[in-house]
Amino acid sequence: MQDWYEYYNKQRDGSWWPDEKLYPKHLNVWDQFTLWWLTNKEEKYKDLKIEIFEDDLKWNYWSLLDRKRQPLKEDVVLLHLSCQASRKISEIKYDGLS
Repeated sequence: MQDWYEYYNKQRDGSWWPDEKLYPKHLNVWDQFTLWWLTNKEEKYKDLKIEIFEDDLKWNYWSLLDRKRQPLKEDVVLLHLSCQASRKISEIKYDGLS
């Protein structure tokens, strides 16, 4: 986690970025790029196993998704609140029908 945090801060302030010909600079806003870089390019993390959960929305649900069109089998574990979301956290129902 510390490596991710340090890389991401450097990525955002412009003090670190890989070859721009291979990795467009507009990706520097995404913390997922930092995670991808660490797990795919850094020797320290070469043995880390990465997989996608079968029900991945339960584990990382983006608040702007429409739960009526993408219903969840179970309650959300991690809910991403987008800065663009117009709803307050108290208005979000966790029954799969928010």
